[in-house]
Amino acid sequence: MQTLNYLCDPDPPKLTKKIKNDPFFKTFLSSLSFRDRCIARVIYYSNLTLSEVLRLTIKDISNIKFPETLMLDIILISENRNESELLFINKKGKKVNYVHFCQALKRATVNTGVNLSTLDLRELSEITI
Repeated sequence: MQTLNYLCDPDPPKLTKKIKNDPFFKTFLSSLSFRDRCIARVIYYSNLTLSEVLRLTIKDISNIKFPETLMLDIILISENRNESELLFINKKGKKVNYVHFCQALKRATVNTGVNLSTLDLRELSEITI
């Protein structure tokens, strides 16, 4: 495994006390698969669109500042893979389908009663205290 230089921030200023401690937000994220939860968190912290996140390569993430816990998850996802590969892949090793992720958000909404879209994740990232 190659060692990448990641920018980590243990407590990013974007993360408000309201969102950080919001049990509904945590419940929503916990109902997603590990990979989809990471995608949602990357959208939240980077303010990138879903399309942009799905096109990220492992090397691209070294230019984005993430909290330490998310970086550890990203390292797990990208373990034993080349820097030029896509960060988020499906079981067949191909790019994650945009529609699949949106369906995962819909399933999480049904399961938790918390309605968050990719746009909502980006808007939440702009909230500051």
